[in-house]
Formats: sequence, C-alpha cells, structure tokens
Amino acid sequence: MDRFDIATEVLPSSRPGQVNAIKQFRTRQACLATPPKGVGLTLLFAHATGFHKELWEPIIARLPLESSSMEEAPAAAKTQAVVPILSEYPWTAALPTAVPWHIEQIVTFDIWNHGDSAVANQGTLTDDESVFRGSEDCSVLLAQLQITTPLIGVGHSMGGTVLMMLETMRPGTFTTILSIDPAIYFSQRTLGRLAHQASKRRSAWPSWQAASQYFNSNPFYDHWHPEVRDLHVRYGLTTASDGASVQLKCSPTQEALLYACAGPGSRWTIEHLHEVRCPVRFMLAEKSFLCPQPHFVRDVVKACRLVDAVQVKSVGHFIPMEAPLTVTQQVAQFVHQSLSLGPVLAPRPRL
Repeated sequence: MDRFDIATEVLPSSRPGQVNAIKQFRTRQACLATPPKGVGLTLLFAHATGFHKELWEPIIARLPLESSSMEEAPAAAKTQAVVPILSEYPWTAALPTAVPWHIEQIVTFDIWNHGDSAVANQGTLTDDESVFRGSEDCSVLLAQLQITTPLIGVGHSMGGTVLMMLETMRPGTFTTILSIDPAIYFSQRTLGRLAHQASKRRSAWPSWQAASQYFNSNPFYDHWHPEVRDLHVRYGLTTASDGASVQLKCSPTQEALLYACAGPGSRWTIEHLHEVRCPVRFMLAEKSFLCPQPHFVRDVVKACRLVDAVQVKSVGHFIPMEAPLTVTQQVAQFVHQSLSLGPVLAPRPRL
C-alpha cells in the first residue's frame, strides 16, 4: 500500500446522528508518470452484507495505477478462468484508440451497520433498515467528497445492488459499474434462509487468538485467499466492552435484518435497471447461489442498456474473497475497455 496516502474518517450519513466510516487511498504522484497521463479516475468500492471495506485491500494493492502499466495486472496463469456470457458492448467491432487514464483516488466505505460504521453508530441502530439506506448513504458520502473525476463503481453482492440502485436514483453518478455477483435476484425462501443463517452466526470469542483460530479452521473460509481471511479477522472484529473478548463489528441481528428487508429493494432495482445508462459489467460466479443462470441473465443482465456479463469459473458467490487476483484483473480490463466508449468521460457535476 506504499503507492497511496491513506486516510480514514467518518462522515455524516443520510440519517441524522449516524455516520459512515470511509477510507481514501490517494495515489502518490511519484507512482505515476510525470505528468500523469490521460483522464484521472476515482474508484468507489462497496462491500457485501456481513463484511467490510478492508476486504477490498488485496485488490486495491494490486491494481494498475494507470493505463500504461496494464501489464502490471496479475498474470492470467495466477487467476481463475473468466468466460463471456453476454455482451451488448461494441467489443466485437474495432474499438477506438484506447483512452489513457490514471487512478487519482480510491474510496472504500462501511455501510451504516457494518464495520467501523457499526462501531461508531452503536446505540443508534434500529430494526427499520433496507438496502435503500445503503444507496442513500452512498449518495450523501459522494456529495461530501465532491468528486469531479469520472467515477468507477465496483460492488460485490449487496454492494453491487447499492451501486446499481444509486445509479437509477441519480443517473450519471457513475461512469461505469462493475457489479460482482450482485444480491438482486432473490426468492423469499432464499432471503429467509440467509436471514436465519445470519441470526445464528457465531459473533464472539474469548480472545483475538481464539477468533483467529476459529476463522482459520472453519471450512466456510477454506476457499478464501489467506490475505483476505486475515483482514477479516483484523478489521471485521472489535474488542468487546470487557476489554478482553472480541466480537463481530456487524452483529448477527443487523446482518439478518438486511436480508429480511431485502425483498422490496431487490424488486425495485430490477424494475428500474433499464434506467441505468452507464456501461455495466456483471461478474458472476460459476457456483453462485444468488445469481442462477440463465434466469439471472434473462431477468437482470438483459434489463440493462449497455451491458456485458462474464462468468468466473470454479468459484462461489464470494468472488473477491476467493479470487482477488481475478477481480483485480477484471477491474483493470473493464475500466480500460469501457473508457474507450468515449462519451462516458464527460466530467461529473458536483452532487
């Protein structure tokens, strides 16, 4: 992470008295060409339900910082196979000359009841929550950051839904969106099962060592990249009030509430996907339980205007946790390709 100046802070959220914790990674000028070439970009990463902003850091640490260093992206031999499913982009035609770009900053954030936001908002959390709140918070956050560069959204699961929902509410917010196995296509049965599982999740351990042993021995996390698993223990937990034991920052109750309340937001998002005008790539897991094919492609992917979809082989729903190198490669490639469409490069107005 020595390529960035990193700052953490809390900003007012969409609900009075609550905040969102954010982390900003500003690219050090010494790590870019002199002067920086092409259009400057901001990338916004949105996490999945039950997790937190720090899980993006193995991907951020490996991203090429400018188009001229695309060869720095992880080699294909180290990544999972990615195959195209559907494309409404003009990729099959000759693309214009690639637009040079560089990353000015990257922003990650914890939604109101996850990660450091949950710790800061302790005592103010309610049982009246929905994914709409995530989009509202994201909009308020971006307004405070006053981002004027083209904005690339990258979201996993609930994070993918939050970004798509925000773009339908405020068209033109994003230049492009990479939506990774988004939590949009739910049955009520699936939501009930996820809420039940979340409510029964173990949330406390007698010590940091005991917590680390639990996550490293739990079969659920066997397929996670070790770096991501370590970050989850380090940043997904906090010391409890007794000063010795540790607990999840996102409580099982709050996680279960999001699943229980996800139905209306998911249906609303699907009904409004045709209003998303920026280029979108859906990155789907071959073994996903949330994005079943071909139904997901028919009902969700094809609802967007300028869209393509790829499938990552041999992974489940938790693609960024299982295959961070593959996600890094896809983020860089998608930015490079989508910016070649040209019109999306108009400067963003201040929100």
